[in-house]
Amino acid sequence: ILGKAIGAFVCLDGPPAITEKDIIEFCSERLEDYAVPKSIFIISSLPRSSNGKVARQELLSMIVRK
Repeated sequence: ILGKAIGAFVCLDGPPAITEKDIIEFCSERLEDYAVPKSIFIISSLPRSSNGKVARQELLSMIVRK
């Protein structure tokens, strides 16, 4: 896939009751193999820009910091 892999950012409501593995298994049962995220990033909330859109660059910087 040209050096790119699908990842997912997940915001949970309350304390995490599920794991990254649970999310990947859930996706595996419902999506084609190529569409299943390889990495799951559980975050408290999605960063937003001043106009309310998801700030994708901030999400990418979260990956780089890890």
